[in-house]
Amino acid sequence: MILCAAILCGFLLDLLLADPEWMPHPVVLMGRCISALEKHLRTALPKTPRGELVGGAAVAAVLTHMMPLLRRAAAELASGLRTRFGRRLLGPMTPPVDRIRGEYLLSLLLKIESGASFARARELLGAELTRFGALADFKSVTVVVNVDPQ
Repeated sequence: MILCAAILCGFLLDLLLADPEWMPHPVVLMGRCISALEKHLRTALPKTPRGELVGGAAVAAVLTHMMPLLRRAAAELASGLRTRFGRRLLGPMTPPVDRIRGEYLLSLLLKIESGASFARARELLGAELTRFGALADFKSVTVVVNVDPQ
């Protein structure tokens, strides 16, 4: 009886909360990463049991390091920006094209109201990007600022 109640409770919580729209499911991100890596590794490695083993080990190493790093970096930057801008920050979210030339992308959208000081917003953004850039854990992460994306 307790098991049935736990399953029902979990089902109802999932219906109520679900996965946030701004954050793609980790399995989707891992699948995209595996597909991209597999394409390159199959051409680079021999089609032998040893080649398959090396390729599998490479995929496992990248998955356990790169995707969590990008997610942690995006969460850290978003957290810092939210302390400065509050609810004006949306994301992180996966853009429609989430990988370009082998680099994975996550987006943050900062909304500045018309009439607000753009110079002050740029100053706050610059300070946060400087703070983020000084973090040793995220030296390999590139941040690109696109003003007025359309």
